[in-house]
Amino acid sequence: MVPPATGQKANTVSTNNVENAFSLYPNPVRQIANLQSFAKIEQDVTIRVVNLTGKEVFRKIVKENEVSKELSFNFENLITGVYFLTAQGNKDAQIIHQGKFLKK
Repeated sequence: MVPPATGQKANTVSTNNVENAFSLYPNPVRQIANLQSFAKIEQDVTIRVVNLTGKEVFRKIVKENEVSKELSFNFENLITGVYFLTAQGNKDAQIIHQGKFLKK
């Protein structure tokens, strides 16, 4: 998988000076989604995916030492549709990333 081109904005929300903390690609997702970190995150992070009805369809806690790496998630079992991904710090409950993606 190839990360987003330099200068391409990621689907992120800026909170407490954390901007462009992650980039999710490819979008649309067919099976594997990659989450690349662009910020130093010094805490465990919970990754949540919810569907359009608000039902949580995926949750994973990523340990602090893994957050700085590129992460891959298998979304093969999700049905076609739009989903929302949130990365939230476990120490301070800060939203580090919010974005949406299309599952094909």
